[in-house]
Amino acid sequence: MSSSRTTLDSALTAGCAVRFAAAASLFGTALVVFVACADDSDPASPSSTEDGGTVIPTSDASPVSDADDGVDDAGADAHADAGRRICSDDGFCHSVVPKGQDLHGVWGDEDGIVWAISLQNDVLRWDGTSWTVHHHSDVSLAAIWGSGRTDVWIVTASGLLHGEGATSASLVFAPVPDLPGASTLPLKSIWGTGPNDIWVVGGVEPPMTPAGRVLHYGSDGEGGARWTSDDTSPAGVGFRAVWGSATSGVWVHGLEDVSGRTRARLLRRVPGAATWATIDLPEDPAGGPVPFAGEIAAAALSSDTTVWLSGKTSAARSALWRGTSTDGASFAWEFVTPAPYDRVINAFWGTGMNDTWAVGEWGLVARFDGSTLEQAAIRVTDNPIGKTIRAIWGRNKDDFWVVGDEVALHKTSAGKP
Repeated sequence: MSSSRTTLDSALTAGCAVRFAAAASLFGTALVVFVACADDSDPASPSSTEDGGTVIPTSDASPVSDADDGVDDAGADAHADAGRRICSDDGFCHSVVPKGQDLHGVWGDEDGIVWAISLQNDVLRWDGTSWTVHHHSDVSLAAIWGSGRTDVWIVTASGLLHGEGATSASLVFAPVPDLPGASTLPLKSIWGTGPNDIWVVGGVEPPMTPAGRVLHYGSDGEGGARWTSDDTSPAGVGFRAVWGSATSGVWVHGLEDVSGRTRARLLRRVPGAATWATIDLPEDPAGGPVPFAGEIAAAALSSDTTVWLSGKTSAARSALWRGTSTDGASFAWEFVTPAPYDRVINAFWGTGMNDTWAVGEWGLVARFDGSTLEQAAIRVTDNPIGKTIRAIWGRNKDDFWVVGDEVALHKTSAGKP
């Protein structure tokens, strides 16, 4: 399948990945998942429309104040009482985030309580009415995940925090002592299928000598659970992220050094397996000195049968890889080259192959329906939401959160956050 930008229109029927790339260029979005990866070229300004947030040119989408957004420190309920909108036409309801809090991770429990971490090293909690700072850390926070209302884990620069308490509101986040593996290798990402099946990965990357750390929390064979170091993961890879599903298994990616060149490494551990398998990604059709994946900036499953990866080729060209499957076991991969002026996407989340959401720079909150990527209406005034959206998490298509720099939007039909 051709990735040439000049042949995209004629290749629209060849596959969803090509159609996705074509649509993305129309909206000025770069297909980069979870971690921002800016392009060096000057972005072109796409056309705008009059819809409340459908297409936001980068030149017009400057950051706006909370007052412009229609949300201030008086709270969402006060605005509702005053007759001011707090939910957009597409059902994205604005909540009030404490000043100066740039959120970059989010997770919620079965009761509707939502947790977020910020670049300011704070753990915030949404109780259904308001956001409050629940815990402050002396070190940076990298990721958050939980299995239930009183089982919340946070990856920090120095290890792990575990929320312990009788209720969600009373959780106390304490460091996890004596984690296995080399303590000099920082942890970066966490994911699991339940309270006794949790994976955490990290490591160091080139230009340092790459080395990885993979930890697993599971049964100890005596009725309890403990953390162990996974010694089956390949040496010489600095891991960046872990994700997966009960059906497709555990996925990790990172960077290694191959004869002086930085190369991306994608690994998968299928359910029931005791070892990891390397996934070979398609080469860049445009070629280059060594046409392989130079970097995976980030990755996600949008369903058991759809994987999204983004990053750069060995020639430093922006790239997107999309893997699809009919059974969640074997995946077919496609390579797509984003346009050089595409905007950055920071995260993906989805409920199915043709229901995937992307969030990113300049208030980007867009849905991919299998053929096009369409920006959602998220604004509640005439002013665009120009803030960076960094993370997304949800339970279903009518109940998910997107968070970013002083912004947290709840997609809901309730008419309030």
